[in-house]
Amino acid sequence: MPCKSPLKYVGGKGKLLEHIVPYIPETTDVIIEPFCGSAALSFSQDKPFYLSDMSPELINFMKELRDNPYKLYTEAVKLSQSHSKEFYLEARQWDRSVGFNTSQPYPRILRAARYLYIVYYGFNGLYRVNQKGYCNTPYGGDNRKYPDNIEQMLKDASIHLNIWCKGIFCQEFDDMSQLESIIDSGNEAFVFIDPPYEEGDNGKKVFQEYTPTKIDSKFTERLVSYLDNLNAAGVPFLMTNTSCKYVKETYNKWDIKDVPVNYVVGADKERTGSKFEMFVSNRNSNGS
Repeated sequence: MPCKSPLKYVGGKGKLLEHIVPYIPETTDVIIEPFCGSAALSFSQDKPFYLSDMSPELINFMKELRDNPYKLYTEAVKLSQSHSKEFYLEARQWDRSVGFNTSQPYPRILRAARYLYIVYYGFNGLYRVNQKGYCNTPYGGDNRKYPDNIEQMLKDASIHLNIWCKGIFCQEFDDMSQLESIIDSGNEAFVFIDPPYEEGDNGKKVFQEYTPTKIDSKFTERLVSYLDNLNAAGVPFLMTNTSCKYVKETYNKWDIKDVPVNYVVGADKERTGSKFEMFVSNRNSNGS
């Protein structure tokens, strides 16, 4: 059954699902999310899907969520029971340790629990990294906590992953090998693309630090090329991005629509997100 993602992500697409789902063709056999993030779309659909992302900690979390939800919950609770500003900052530093990305000294399940802990106990649902890939999410405060139903959320998400998820990969978004194999097998794919957003008009800042990848003109060129490749392969796609002049001009060959949304980053009302996001697609929500 469909469920909610257990990740409380800033900019997560749970609030936009009613606008996203109509873009999925009825003939779709599989959904692909190359910037999976919280994977809100895939968790909301009883349909096969693939998840990939450039964040090794996010991908490790998704794999452990699929394979070891009860251990993940147990370890995450242990971290929360030790919560304080000092402990949070200590746990945030674990990824500086030699061998962090191997099974020693931090097992994959503990890395996954740490990821969940930082998302909920750090600032505003962020897992932010610096240019070296080290987490630098600010402390969120003494009153942070997991949702009361986090155990059930993890269980439901794990069941959904085991039923419907066909693969979880840490890779660059424009790696076409996975998609090519899906097309060759005769399955019809729909690709949902939720990249780090472009800056808004007048240089308005948006959160981009999910991975060390720099969001610059070269990154945008890769995105444009990726959309071209999808379209040439006959694969329907939907990309979400900042509603701004630059995005509209850069992707003007595709169908573009402003969609109302309201995100708040932090307590400062001046940092309230755009009232619209831009949908970029090679089809529209009416199916044409």
